[in-house]
Amino acid sequence: MKFISLLLGAVAAQTIYFIRHGEQDANSGEDLSAQVFAGKKQKYPSPDTLIAQNPADHSHRAVETITPLSHVLNIPIQDQCDRDDITCATNLINSNIQKGSKIVLVAWEHGQLGSIAANFVSGPAPVYPGSHYDLIWEVDYKSQSYQIKREVCKFQ
Repeated sequence: MKFISLLLGAVAAQTIYFIRHGEQDANSGEDLSAQVFAGKKQKYPSPDTLIAQNPADHSHRAVETITPLSHVLNIPIQDQCDRDDITCATNLINSNIQKGSKIVLVAWEHGQLGSIAANFVSGPAPVYPGSHYDLIWEVDYKSQSYQIKREVCKFQ
């Protein structure tokens, strides 16, 4: 019995990572800058769920930001929610958590990240500054606590 309780206690916490889409190409405005793909790798747990805003909206950058990760991990990107459909995004995250996802990575337009995150944190949700592309919000699903981390990528 002790072994079973130890095994059950080892179940990882469920975490949601919110990131802003990568920087835009100065020419198109809808697609990623080539520099986004030159950044160094960061050490975070591998997600088992990838969510991005629907690329049919005004920008493809959220999907493009996590497409390389999707290919490496062989995980499809769930992109059925429009940028401004906070209810859809919230329901999609909750559905994946309830189905057993442990690490959910959400890539979205910065202006809506706080509105989505507000449904998963206690207290006021953070605001993603428009001038930053280097912040990661790490939300503990159960405790509704969060940390803001800054990742600096050096382009080559």
